[in-house]
Amino acid sequence: MRLSLFGEPLLNEVSELSPDLIFMEWQLAVIPGPILIQRLREKNVNAPIVIASSVLNDNDAAFIKEFGVSAVIKKPVEQHELLEKLVWAVQENKYPRDYSSTDYKFRLAVDANDIEQARAMGKKMLSYEGLSEENVKRVQATLAYLDGNFEEAKNLAVQALRCRNDNIFTLSILGKIFLKLKNTESALFCFEKAQLLSPLNITRLCQLAELNVDLGNGDEAKEIVSSASELDESSEKVQETTAKVALATGDSDLAKETMGKLQSFTNVVSFLNNKAVAYAQNNEISESLKLYQNAIDSLPEEQFDVKATIKYNLAMAHVRAHEYEEAKRILTLALNLGEVKLKNKISNLLSKTEAAIAGGKKLRFAENKENTPPPDLGSQERDEEVASEESVASEIEIQPGEVCCYLIYVDEQNKKSEQVKKLMTRMPHFVFRQVIQKSSRFAS
Repeated sequence: MRLSLFGEPLLNEVSELSPDLIFMEWQLAVIPGPILIQRLREKNVNAPIVIASSVLNDNDAAFIKEFGVSAVIKKPVEQHELLEKLVWAVQENKYPRDYSSTDYKFRLAVDANDIEQARAMGKKMLSYEGLSEENVKRVQATLAYLDGNFEEAKNLAVQALRCRNDNIFTLSILGKIFLKLKNTESALFCFEKAQLLSPLNITRLCQLAELNVDLGNGDEAKEIVSSASELDESSEKVQETTAKVALATGDSDLAKETMGKLQSFTNVVSFLNNKAVAYAQNNEISESLKLYQNAIDSLPEEQFDVKATIKYNLAMAHVRAHEYEEAKRILTLALNLGEVKLKNKISNLLSKTEAAIAGGKKLRFAENKENTPPPDLGSQERDEEVASEESVASEIEIQPGEVCCYLIYVDEQNKKSEQVKKLMTRMPHFVFRQVIQKSSRFAS
């Protein structure tokens, strides 16, 4: 399939046709090649892609590898080479024999949480003769991650990094492992390094923005999502992330503008609820309630079901704070929205709330283990955790000028000042510095 003049209608058509092959120019007049490929992948078009191009740089090469482009043909295109590459790409997609084809299918299955397919592809990869130790450890780490053995997965991924510390795929799986281990700072570190190696990945930019929101780096999150928007402002993923960041940072105008463009609110509501629960667990109740209310105010008028869902969560937050009258008021407003999907749950909580008000008793709910904050670590466990982070950082090569330091040590007695307290609440975050070009007068 040849895609030369490309627009949104044709993109939708391609996703519905589920083509066996996509043959495209890299430098399209309407949409740049990397953006087009990501839009196709976002719509779950995982057909093999063959690119025709006369100019590719290092960033393009990293992107092509990461997104599973099957082949690149240098222009001008020779007919015999074109046919050979097209046939090879289709055959490899159906019956992968090449390592890179199998690797892409493996990573695709992991991202889709297709555990059965991922295990099959992982087993096939480990059967390749001459597979490097680095890739053996990475595949083993990924399989351990799928099995829920996150500590084992972390150790294997770190061993893979010791073999080669600039592997995007190892950094990516290690970042996912750290998220499962609730070590957001180390996950951010891995994803930032991966993005430095392949800066055109919009999905990872959105993930970096969300992680910075989780760590309280609102300004950094805004800068990152702005960069993603510059690459492709019409991407649904970018718009979702923009809405999430706007809600989390209190930018009501941007949140309202962006949420009016969204076709689905599921991911935004899920992010919103997780963020609000995190606030509540840190005894930042007012921030939690404010986040819910901002979301309600930012939603389009016709989104009754979404508003009802958020109002239910907001009311639940008030119930947990024993503010039953306010919870009753919000639940009543939710029911007045009309026939919404959560009507029975809303009515049930309203009845319990009214009973609590009438009887002067407190409502109690079973704790959700997923949302329970981790227990405080003793000194030995803290030392082991810091040592683990240091070992990971040492495996990821940092070029001069990228960061100024990794850890800051402060005397416990000096933590009295507000400035020091603020610095010590989270790991410092540093922005990678661009390469400094020497002027010609200093050139040798």
